[in-house]
Amino acid sequence: MLFGFFFWYKALAMGGVARVSQVQLNQTFITLFASATILGETIESSTVLFAFLIVI
Repeated sequence: MLFGFFFWYKALAMGGVARVSQVQLNQTFITLFASATILGETIESSTVLFAFLIVI
């Protein structure tokens, strides 16, 4: 976790807060994709709908 914070803050410094912080909005979709591919979870349409609602 320490290394993750190091890279995150380095990216914020290099790319600017307004641009790089938008990556956090993709975290929900990255988690859905990872759970489907790594764990074999099924993704329902309601899950995708609520993921879009979180971003909005």
